[in-house]
Amino acid sequence: MPRYRANFHKAGDDAVRKNSLGLEREKLLKLFDLLDASGDAANLKRIHVRWPFRQESVCLRLFENLGAKREFRVAARNLSNGGVSLLHNSYIYPGTECEVDLPTHGEKELISIGGTVNRCQHISGVVHEIGMGFKEPVDTRHFLSMDDMPAYYSLEMIDAAKLEGTLLHIEDSALDRRLFAHYLADTRVIIKSAATIKEASEKAHENFDLIILDRTLPDGDGIAFAKDLRESGILTPIIVLTADTSPDTARGFADAEVSGLLTKPVDQGTLLRAITEFLGLNQDGRSAPDDGGMAELAETFIAELTPMIEQIRKARQDEDAMAAYTVALRIKGTAPALGYDRLANVADRTASVLAASMSCEESSRQIDTLLDACERLKHRRAA
Repeated sequence: MPRYRANFHKAGDDAVRKNSLGLEREKLLKLFDLLDASGDAANLKRIHVRWPFRQESVCLRLFENLGAKREFRVAARNLSNGGVSLLHNSYIYPGTECEVDLPTHGEKELISIGGTVNRCQHISGVVHEIGMGFKEPVDTRHFLSMDDMPAYYSLEMIDAAKLEGTLLHIEDSALDRRLFAHYLADTRVIIKSAATIKEASEKAHENFDLIILDRTLPDGDGIAFAKDLRESGILTPIIVLTADTSPDTARGFADAEVSGLLTKPVDQGTLLRAITEFLGLNQDGRSAPDDGGMAELAETFIAELTPMIEQIRKARQDEDAMAAYTVALRIKGTAPALGYDRLANVADRTASVLAASMSCEESSRQIDTLLDACERLKHRRAA
């Protein structure tokens, strides 16, 4: 691989570096191409799918000992809902607290995201690749166009035997449904199938972790059905299967708030890597060890979810934002200690939204997300 050294742009008499590498866009793109072609060992360890997010310049802030803060302009290589890959001209110690400003799709605004440096790998010359893990997952749809997403499902490697969750597959071809089940035979994913929109409508309200939906169905259009699901309050992630990847179709996917798309025909590896983005690696979503005492406390917490769900629903009905906020804080405060980190993150976001609006109506979408997360956890533990 070539050795990259500083290369400055000129703006009048001043040297302006868009990134710490000093690379102009053309040379930076060539570097990205080389890195993508060569691959790296870290790919084998990732859980989340990473999509290309080639940015010439983003702001990275490091928070070090005694409150010291340093700020750099760095290049961004790719993005997942769990982290971002950045290119910098020097080594940064793993464990360093940091924050990055990322532009949303179309560069409409910048969003500051906090996290930690998980790894720093020397590439060549002055080039170091920094793996930053986010404190909380982000929705990559805010930063990527739908056109960017399909091809990069295939970047990641996953352990199929550890993949668990519940999935609704909506496909009218019996052969394709059998092939789909065959592809997931080595996983612990529970699959339910539907051949029509009418049949899927009856099942979609169950607590699934993911819906995979064929674009063309005998009794209607998959995109229109996805919109109907969203309008009915179903927030389950949706991946659409299609052979049509035209710009007009992609815009329709975005309008329907789908989470991703897969282009037919789909091979086994691509399918597994795509669904890993949305399905967990532990049946109950726990990250804590299952020692006897903690397991018993976890079961108690699951039992208490039922009355907490009812309290949230009543608070929303009564437009009592403070009551809903109190329950969200309770979940946020208890769930992490028992290993339910994903539920804790949802509760934290719900509490933040409620605190900002003090309105259950204005916070209804986030409240629905919390209720859905609670119901899914109950469903998984009962299965």
